[in-house]
Amino acid sequence: MKETDFRWIATWVVVTVITFFIVQVAKGQTLGINGAGFFENRTEQSDEWLHELFDGQDWVLRMPGGAIAKFADPTVSRGWGLTYDGIDSIQPAYGNPEEEAQENALQKWRRKADAQPDISYLPELVAFCQEFGCKVIWVANIFIPTNKAVYPVQYLLDNGVEVVAVELGNETYSQVDHDFGQFLSKSQGVASWCKSNGLPISYPAAPTGRRSRNDHQAWKSYLQS
Repeated sequence: MKETDFRWIATWVVVTVITFFIVQVAKGQTLGINGAGFFENRTEQSDEWLHELFDGQDWVLRMPGGAIAKFADPTVSRGWGLTYDGIDSIQPAYGNPEEEAQENALQKWRRKADAQPDISYLPELVAFCQEFGCKVIWVANIFIPTNKAVYPVQYLLDNGVEVVAVELGNETYSQVDHDFGQFLSKSQGVASWCKSNGLPISYPAAPTGRRSRNDHQAWKSYLQS
């Protein structure tokens, strides 16, 4: 396939996605974007598209998004705060192939830690929300001490960002081997802090499609009980 063909396909995908967002905005729904890799890949062009899509609209950004949530420690002033110590203590215990391929995962996340910028993304997130008028769903890291896990939420609130919900981890059902009791134990501190501060919390839900699994169904049952 020629390079021009790749460019045409990429352009078609971008136009399709933008068209989808425009249609949904026209329907009056609140839109949201998952922020995995958001600041790492932000460009002037992407900012222009976001202004075209969302200026004057009610929308939400889910941060930090994706598997990085279980390593993020924003009390560390580098990117989302990935460190070797955090990765080495969390990945062997909570890595799971349901979430991502585990072969060389430790090395992959160490490389991501090396690639973190020398500034925190939190001030950039505040500035972004001020410019684009968006709200935030924060994905909390339940594998670090509660005071560290809620630090970014308090930081956003103190700087005028509306946090509409705090999600208790990302794909946590796989990380704790579908053990809801272990999940509650890990997330209890963050959940209690959120409730005391009047913030809604969100529990990760295991997918239950046509090929439903007993462990996924059990997780769903706990959520519904």
